[in-house]
Amino acid sequence: MSDTIWVAIIVALSSSIPTIISTIYINHLQFKLKRFELSQNSKDKAVINYLENVSSCLLGHEVGNIVDYQKSVHILTYYFPNLDIKLLNQAILNNKEEGIDKKLERVYPVIKQLSKLRKDL
Repeated sequence: MSDTIWVAIIVALSSSIPTIISTIYINHLQFKLKRFELSQNSKDKAVINYLENVSSCLLGHEVGNIVDYQKSVHILTYYFPNLDIKLLNQAILNNKEEGIDKKLERVYPVIKQLSKLRKDL
């Protein structure tokens, strides 16, 4: 082969290798970003599920509501291991005698703690 063909092959490889490397790198970053996004969505769903279940427990003290609440607490502590379990459980204690305002006052510290942990991510 002549030198011109070898030079053309080397130039073609030299121009395609950086493109391949940058494509692989961009795909890797997109994968990490998608995984982070899915993780955040799961955490958001866990928080929403907890808030729905705590409201069900505050409005009615049925056994099914308490079971669903405990499930949501376990899921929440999986995603937020630094949560204070006592604070979570105080939200539904002594539920029958109080008005809705007092009940909500016990939920506000949980929401504040969840907001703080969510911002720290």
